[in-house]
Amino acid sequence: MDTTKPVAIVGFASSSREKAPFLDQGFEIWTMNHAPISWIPRWDVLFEIHTMEHLRQVAAHQTQPNDYLDWLSKQPGPGAEGHRPIYMQQHFDGVPASLPLPREELNTWFAARGAKVDGYFAKDYYTSTISWMLAMAIMQGRQEIHMYGIDLLQDEEYFYQRAGAEYLAGFARGMGLKVYIPEQSAMCKANYTYGFTVPPEYGTFDPLAKYMEDKADILDSQQKKATQDAHTFNGALQALDLVTTWLGTNGVEGKDLPTCIKEKRDEMERRFRQSEHASILLPGQAEAFRTTLIWTKHYARGGTLNP
Repeated sequence: MDTTKPVAIVGFASSSREKAPFLDQGFEIWTMNHAPISWIPRWDVLFEIHTMEHLRQVAAHQTQPNDYLDWLSKQPGPGAEGHRPIYMQQHFDGVPASLPLPREELNTWFAARGAKVDGYFAKDYYTSTISWMLAMAIMQGRQEIHMYGIDLLQDEEYFYQRAGAEYLAGFARGMGLKVYIPEQSAMCKANYTYGFTVPPEYGTFDPLAKYMEDKADILDSQQKKATQDAHTFNGALQALDLVTTWLGTNGVEGKDLPTCIKEKRDEMERRFRQSEHASILLPGQAEAFRTTLIWTKHYARGGTLNP
């Protein structure tokens, strides 16, 4: 880790993550969670702030790549060739590259640069992984910090995470550090100026939001049914193939097969393909409605919609 280099903090948001300077070796790339095995082409420091219990739980529910925990366990530790730091809540023997996040050191550092009077220092104000990453970059004295793939738009978890990240971005700028946020990001932006323009009222978006939520839920149900149907029709195909094989051993082959078996197999093949295709297509449609819903709620709260 070279603290003289500018840092590019890269998240998952598709709005701007591809704009990160992956080809510029002058930047250190800091990312989070399972990005290294899901999409990011290069990284130098990883932040994984969740507990091991949480990681095992989400792995069991397949809400992250199933091989993420195994990948973590194979990353080389300090002193080993190819070591790259992985900051976690503490060092875990099962994750050789893991380093304890310096929480107390960060708090002490920020307190010393705030004020000695109560009320001037936002102690432990780390509301997201992004916040920890920003705090670390600031403490290390990085003179230039870029933020890509970071919107923190979601209506629940990400929304309450956003304030801490924006506070630290402002803190860094107040120290004279360069903090670059691409135009496409929703960070540090709003679509109204208090007193001069009127913020949009969220209530006017309720019918649209409800429609998109309902559509996403319906598509989820349809996807589950399509998956179940695909398994059923595939099972029927296998049964018909067994019957065909049995008939073949008894001298009934090809054109001599009963018409009803041929027709039934063609029907099962067609319905299996349709169900399989739907089970792949429907999750993407549901995600499209949910993504639109996120942006709608973001806009209704006063956020900008940048191209």
